[in-house]
Amino acid sequence: MDPGRRNERPAGEADIAVRGPASSLRYYHAATGGRWHEDTIAGPGAAYSAPSLFVRSADPKGEADIAVQGPGNSLRYYHAAIGGRWHGAYLAGSRTTYAAPSLYVRSADPEGEADIAVQGRANSLDYYWSAAGGPWNVATIAGFGTTFGSPRA
Repeated sequence: MDPGRRNERPAGEADIAVRGPASSLRYYHAATGGRWHEDTIAGPGAAYSAPSLFVRSADPKGEADIAVQGPGNSLRYYHAAIGGRWHGAYLAGSRTTYAAPSLYVRSADPEGEADIAVQGRANSLDYYWSAAGGPWNVATIAGFGTTFGSPRA
């Protein structure tokens, strides 16, 4: 984590996640009127789509969550608490993810649940969800031949 990270996210901070050089994953953030800070979340060969970023308003407040299509058409998820290290995990293995995922974190009902929608195998629509700190679950919500591109939540 770069030294520009603090223990509290200022109001109005801008957060941006991008696919970087050689398919790396990068994160930029800046307080209003402040200088930009950059973190390399994952090195070359980690990101094969535009990432989807969500900064939590609760449970845990200020945590940044990112979903991205990973190597071999996998689904990758990264998260970092304010001032903490980035952690990554494969949510789904090879040949499961065929477009940029869409990530949303609920502020209520149930608070802190992360939801990811993605184009799956054979153009299906797959949905992944996890309560804050809980295991990930998956369901196909629209079958083969129904989804052609990146869903948006």
